[in-house]
Amino acid sequence: MPETTEQVDARSASVQVAVRLRPMNSKEEARDTLPVVTANSAKSEVTLIRGSAQRQQRQTYSFDSVFGSFSEQREVFDSVRPLVDDVMH
Repeated sequence: MPETTEQVDARSASVQVAVRLRPMNSKEEARDTLPVVTANSAKSEVTLIRGSAQRQQRQTYSFDSVFGSFSEQREVFDSVRPLVDDVMH
């Protein structure tokens, strides 16, 4: 039995991952905590910094979309709106 268009579309669909970093909270700011995660929206990358100043390790991860800690909720929603619309229809 041949596959329907819906079956082919479902099989070829992929998961997309969007990441949004949160801003530092008031406790973190009061302690002068340094952020351990940075975002590069242009490259869609997030970098995790581990260790102390002498022995820092950086790991960079790529995502479909990356939003920094100062991104607006509307910006994030507008980015994923087409996906939400597809799921809801």
